[in-house]
Amino acid sequence: IDYFNIFCRGKITKIKNFYTLNKKKSNIKTSQIEFSSGDLGQYNCVWNMPGPWAVYVTTQAKRYEIKPLESLKYQKRESRYLINLDLKYKKDLGCKPGLVNQTRQMYFFLKKKKNNLVKLREAYKTMKIIDRIYK
Repeated sequence: IDYFNIFCRGKITKIKNFYTLNKKKSNIKTSQIEFSSGDLGQYNCVWNMPGPWAVYVTTQAKRYEIKPLESLKYQKRESRYLINLDLKYKKDLGCKPGLVNQTRQMYFFLKKKKNNLVKLREAYKTMKIIDRIYK
C-alpha cells in the first residue's frame, strides 16, 4: 500500500472499496484510490491464499510490473513483451527476498548512518490509506 505514495501524484481525494469475498476473513479486497492529479491506484488483496505480491504502474509510454516486489519488468507501448531488469540483491539468496538488505538498512539507522528506511511521516500516510481501505 505504501507504493501508492511513491508512484501516485497529489493527494488522495477518494477511496472506493468494491469487493470483499468474505468480510469476516477479508480474503479478497479491491479498492480504487483516486488522487488530485488524476492518477488512479487499484489495490487488490488476496489474503491467506496463494499469489505473489505485485505492483503494476501504467503510463502512456510504458507499463511496469514489480512481481514479486524484488524484481522489475517493463513493457513498452509498442511491444507485447516484458523486459526483465535484474534487481535482486545477491546476498538475499536463501533468505526471504529483501530481508538481508532491510536488516542492513536498520543497522545503518541504529548507527546513525544514511539509510533507505521509510520516514515516520511516510509510514503514517500509509497507515491512513490502510485505515480507509479496511474501515
